Amino acid sequence: MGAGTSGGKQSRLDLVPILDALVVVIFFLVLSMSFTEFTQITMPPTEVSESPEESTPSDKKTSLNPKLFAKANNGSIHLALTWAGGLQNIYQSKINIAGDQHEKIQAEAARLVEQFKNRFPNENLLIVSANRDLRFQDFVALIDGSKTKITDVIMGSYSNSENFFKERD
Repeated sequence: MGAGTSGGKQSRLDLVPILDALVVVIFFLVLSMSFTEFTQITMPPTEVSESPEESTPSDKKTSLNPKLFAKANNGSIHLALTWAGGLQNIYQSKINIAGDQHEKIQAEAARLVEQFKNRFPNENLLIVSANRDLRFQDFVALIDGSKTKITDVIMGSYSNSENFFKERD
């Protein structure tokens, strides 16, 4: 039957399909409610451990936060590897380059990182920063040399490198 009135006949809404859909929805809701009880997992609360307030800094294992800075200037590259803490916390090197000498840069970065890694074998993170004048190919060689001994190498900001060498000059 149509939705409107035609010829004085009144249309009636067929409720059978609507009731069928409601029965299916109610049946689905009842089944899903009973299954949610089986999927709940009860876990004991986590234990909270309290550390003594008088702990010394030597008890805590902190990262040395090593950073390798590079500065290109007039055909040479100055490298400096620094880390936090300690008295002697810098290894430096200066490379004179003429043209494309990526192997020389890579070898020198590997040598500095190896010195650091021999002294601190548990450090696996290094932040590498270079000033604006260092060519991209030289920066890639620097990272490749660093990855010989350290697994995680992160690129730092060029401003970090410029500020580091500005403080040293």
